[in-house]
Amino acid sequence: MGRFDRAETLEESIASASEQLYPSIRKCFMLLIVMPVSTATAERSFSTMRRVKTYLWSTMGT
Repeated sequence: MGRFDRAETLEESIASASEQLYPSIRKCFMLLIVMPVSTATAERSFSTMRRVKTYLWSTMGT
């Protein structure tokens, strides 16, 4: 990759960002790599919690 070529992927961006010159940018790139792409896991857990709460509310006595 040349000096003024634009990086196409996040991995290329990390490789082109010098750790001595851009330590904060490299940390941000590393965080972006490990972030989940979707929120499906969180949505599934909220759905399960809603079912549990409904069950608990329906079994509560006075």
